[in-house]
Amino acid sequence: MFCPNCGSELPENSAFCEKCGAALGHTAQSGPVLTQDPSLPEGIFRDGNGAYHWVYHLDMKRNPVPLLVLLKIMVYICGGMAVIIFFMTWLNHNTLAAAVKAFAIVFFGIGGFLVVIIWTAWLVVMKIHGGNYTVEHLMTEDRVEHLQTQEEIEQSKKVKTLVFVLGMLSDDPGAMGLAMGGQEELTSRYADVKKIIASPRHDLIKVNNVLQHNHIYAYPHQYKFVWNYLTSHCPNARVQG
Repeated sequence: MFCPNCGSELPENSAFCEKCGAALGHTAQSGPVLTQDPSLPEGIFRDGNGAYHWVYHLDMKRNPVPLLVLLKIMVYICGGMAVIIFFMTWLNHNTLAAAVKAFAIVFFGIGGFLVVIIWTAWLVVMKIHGGNYTVEHLMTEDRVEHLQTQEEIEQSKKVKTLVFVLGMLSDDPGAMGLAMGGQEELTSRYADVKKIIASPRHDLIKVNNVLQHNHIYAYPHQYKFVWNYLTSHCPNARVQG
């Protein structure tokens, strides 16, 4: 099938155009019809049940949020390990210089190596995805969902295969488990949300509960509508931003 708006070729039964974001008048199989309500920001569509749908195209070069998250996690892990090594060395050798040296080796040595690995992996992932990641969002009265398009699911399979092979070659069961257990979608029920964080510079709203961090993207002209809807529907959430 082809998009009537931009003419791009798309998988059959697509709900949105993965290139221009236009709604195609239906969802997969016999899903509800999507319409553009004049009262809604452009690009946000409503179905017959009142749920909101929209597509966001993430430029992985200009808006590398997943990379920043990985680097942040790496800093926390290496920083924690380095602090532990610092105090263990200080207690064992009773010299500040030796403790500082041990801290530097762990934090800057191991940390620097991991930065190179993460950056290289990010470049490979960008290459596989063609520099863009397309995400679909569904927002209802009780939940918000971060969904992958069918094309992104196929691309993710390639990434998982790559990570799994690298895990086998490096004898890293953690990488193998990550490849086998990755998710194509995340659902946040409003009653479970503990914190909502605004990051308009990245077109991002973080919807977090105890065990899950969900990333909801919206273009600048859509951002206020999505933000107001989420903050007004999450009664237990602490709002930041």
